[in-house]
Amino acid sequence: MGDLKIQSAINWCMSAFVFLLIIMGVATVSGVRIVDQKIEALEGKWLNGTQLLGAISSAVSEFRMAEVSRALAPDRDSRVEAQQRIMESTIRVRDLLDEYSYMLNSEKPNEEVHAFLVAFHEYRRANRQWVVADFAGEDDGPAQDGSELHALYIDTKIAVDRLVRENHELAGKDARGADEISDIILISVGIISLAIGLLATGLLVFVQRRVTGPLGEMTSALARLASGDRSAGVPAIDRHDEIGVLARAFGVFSANAAALELAHQAVVEAQRAAEELARHDALTGLPNRRTFSAALTSAIGDPDGTDTGSYVLLIDLDRFKPVNDTYGHAAGDQVLCEVSRRLLRLAGPDDMVARLGGDEFAILCRPGSRSDILETAKGFAEQIIASSRTPISVGDIAVEIGASVGIALCSTDGADADEVLRAADVAMYRAKQGGRNTYRNFEPLMDEERKTRAKLEEDVRAGLLSGAIEPYYQPLLDLRSGHIKGFEILARWNDEARGSVSPDLFIPVIEQLGLADELATRMLSRACQDTRDWDVELSLNISPLQLQDPFLPTRILAVLTRENFPPSRLEIEVTETALMGDVDRARHVLSEFRGLGISVALDDFGTGYSSLNHLRELKFDRLKIDRSFIMTMADNPESEKIVDAVLGLAESLGIAVVAEGIENEVARAKLAGRGCEFGQGYLFSRPVPADQARVLVESDARKTGRSQARVAKLSR
Repeated sequence: MGDLKIQSAINWCMSAFVFLLIIMGVATVSGVRIVDQKIEALEGKWLNGTQLLGAISSAVSEFRMAEVSRALAPDRDSRVEAQQRIMESTIRVRDLLDEYSYMLNSEKPNEEVHAFLVAFHEYRRANRQWVVADFAGEDDGPAQDGSELHALYIDTKIAVDRLVRENHELAGKDARGADEISDIILISVGIISLAIGLLATGLLVFVQRRVTGPLGEMTSALARLASGDRSAGVPAIDRHDEIGVLARAFGVFSANAAALELAHQAVVEAQRAAEELARHDALTGLPNRRTFSAALTSAIGDPDGTDTGSYVLLIDLDRFKPVNDTYGHAAGDQVLCEVSRRLLRLAGPDDMVARLGGDEFAILCRPGSRSDILETAKGFAEQIIASSRTPISVGDIAVEIGASVGIALCSTDGADADEVLRAADVAMYRAKQGGRNTYRNFEPLMDEERKTRAKLEEDVRAGLLSGAIEPYYQPLLDLRSGHIKGFEILARWNDEARGSVSPDLFIPVIEQLGLADELATRMLSRACQDTRDWDVELSLNISPLQLQDPFLPTRILAVLTRENFPPSRLEIEVTETALMGDVDRARHVLSEFRGLGISVALDDFGTGYSSLNHLRELKFDRLKIDRSFIMTMADNPESEKIVDAVLGLAESLGIAVVAEGIENEVARAKLAGRGCEFGQGYLFSRPVPADQARVLVESDARKTGRSQARVAKLSR
């Protein structure tokens, strides 16, 4: 019976022992499973979340770098490439944020995600506004540290950092939960070990060594990694079970986190390099306009700098464009670099030499003394001009240029950097007007002239857009029959305040404002409407800049199509000056005109360069002898010989000739007798508006005996 009790007790103990073992096993397994779940959360959510947030931060930085690159892009292709990178970065940010939110499900930090979305949306919106406003790529403001876009970029980065902190806090919460469960397991196993003795103790040691110890180390390491410690790691575990797999996986995650940190540092360094590039000219290495303006602002605002008599020299190279046109842009770049080196040698240790763009340079001079500051500036300008005259070797050739210099004093010629630079620019422009290779210091009267010029530009633009600048028509006559062959379209401007403004005054302004295409389009469209029912041809002059536009024929054809005007009734006139640039491009444009049925005339023949070469290289339907030769034929035998030579040359080439500037009957008869087909001049008519030109056409129709039906048609 005792044995039975003992056996029962033993059995009970064994049952209890087994029960305790089962309880211990169940508790251990449940605890391990919960810890595994927490670790999976750290792996699948918080660690991956950290990686995703790092990638989002890098994508935002790439967005900013692309934005800076677009602001500094030297040409349209570079701006398009930078804009493409901006779009790619935007898409990447959105995709990564969607992946992050989907991964976290209900545990995602909604407020912080929303805050980031708002910040990035504002940043992206401002970027789009800038891109639309700065389609031509002239505004490098967004590259500045203090710009609105830079501030929005900083706000977006701060929002990312908040997401990272929130992610770390949630990771730490799960890590602490895993640690707490591990502690509970240890306590439970300790209590059970008191009841089951050495076996439980051995089991506890086994569990601690084989399960909870490695899990605790990995949990702690994951928490440190989630909090930003990239050096976090666990000892190598040579096991092939789940713990070993988990330890190896953690090693991979730790290495990826370290690589991500290195990549982020590389992006930061690249951004710093881009910002440094944004402050300097890429070709010469000199400070650019933005950096120069900042230094000038500092000098003007610094009482010490003003007291020492700081001044600005604005330098524009003379005869630089022919270097590019003749020898290519590579040669032009070499010239610019050599000019930069010469300016640096002339400048003092406290002076700043900058390239403002193109062939324009500036020097901020701090001589250290106010005595005879203007004379000091003039002496420095003379040194620069003398240095610029020294030929520059480019390969086997010696290039000769010059320099025009404008001087502005910081203490008297402007209240801020923009005004001082504008004053120096006005003085430099006056130097160019004075014959180039010279200097001028700014005077208040120059500013008045600048304002007058600005008002003229404003009025010219308004006159063109309002239709105040309108086409006048000067007839082209057949010298034998006296019949009106056509009309040359000439722009005329009758301003309410100025009265009749000379084309020599407003046409150059239109070209400088980049409105030559607008002028040609408006004049041609209006002329087509005025003369559609006249039995005449039209001649339209195009500027040298327009001749370099390969799309000009297409635009002219669009106007003719819209106005239902036959291309065969239009003639395009180009001057020899317009052919001094890219002859190959001019050949292409003129060939396009001829292919459309539009004839081409060479205007002002004999006043340009390489006339015979142009006749050989390019095909013209008509030559127009410049008025200077026609008007001096009676008094200058040389002019008469030139006219005879041109007529003989044209006859041998089968090209019709127009004589401009015919003002008397003697000149008309002489030219007609020598075989000149057509003529223009005050003898026949001055340029007149459309209603007077219509009267000339009707009168010509009656004189030449054309039918009354045709005259009636012309009168409609």
